[in-house]
Amino acid sequence: MLAQLYSFDRKIFEKQKFQKYLKSAKEGNAKTHNKLGKCYQDELGVTKDEEKHFNDEEKAFQWYSISAE
Repeated sequence: MLAQLYSFDRKIFEKQKFQKYLKSAKEGNAKTHNKLGKCYQDELGVTKDEEKHFNDEEKAFQWYSISAE
């Protein structure tokens, strides 16, 4: 039971962190571009779907590219 609660809390935290990074990156915060790319790469806070996995990798690459500029 405790493990299930921890897992649930972790997923909520990851989703909140992802939303925070996405908002900040769209506002032009360069530090969060890399963090957002990492979220997409590791599927943290994003929907885990095999069909969308390639799309997530593509988004990760885009945010990493912006970070490198």
